[in-house]
Amino acid sequence: EAPGRRRTRVLELAGDALAAAGDVHSASTHALRAAVEATRARGGAIWRLQGARAEPVVVEGSADTGPDASALAVAAAAGTAPAAVEPAADGRCTVALPLGEPALAVLQLEYDEETAPDEAELNALAKCAARTSHALRSGERAAELEHDLSRTRALLDVVGEATSRLSLVHTLETSVDRVSQLLGLEQVGVYLTEDGELRPAAGRALPPSHERVAGAFRETLEGPLRARAAVQASELGTERTFVVCGDQVDEL
Repeated sequence: EAPGRRRTRVLELAGDALAAAGDVHSASTHALRAAVEATRARGGAIWRLQGARAEPVVVEGSADTGPDASALAVAAAAGTAPAAVEPAADGRCTVALPLGEPALAVLQLEYDEETAPDEAELNALAKCAARTSHALRSGERAAELEHDLSRTRALLDVVGEATSRLSLVHTLETSVDRVSQLLGLEQVGVYLTEDGELRPAAGRALPPSHERVAGAFRETLEGPLRARAAVQASELGTERTFVVCGDQVDEL
């Protein structure tokens, strides 16, 4: 088998393995190492895009991680080509491959003149980049899910701990404080129904209008949206109960 074909085959196999990866950093490291070794690059880096900037998150070999390399990564991410080749005056070249569409990162490889990739290797690199992007997105989704699960577990712990106490007031105040901390909320209110009336039981940083808004939420939940588990005021601007207290909702 010809050396060129062996190198492209290595990239294909690496891409298949990466597609099943779940860890973002591990996928990035293996993708970069496979690309560098299979195509005899001098070095490379994977750049994470952050707005109009790019930051190197994984580096292999003697890769340039300066401003020019960062600018090239940003330009490659904004382009439509699967691979951007940037020649240098000394015969060297840099290949930048966006990871994902839209790109969430960029795989960048640097080559000496005699080891610059041919058309077949560029195609193989583009396929490997596509598989790497799938692995990165899967890893990010898994990380987000784990974060949501951790937060849910923490909220359940709050409820379990608070309800084990005898004092209802203490239970509600504890729940308000912990929910505010866990969800990063400045304003939290808990209301109880007493003799058919909604009364505030515990709260944090609530404005004077909060009782009227809470009453509007209650009327909506018991009326047209009673099948909903939760409602958000920003989604209910046309509901009659929220139109009449729109100014108070805006204060929250």
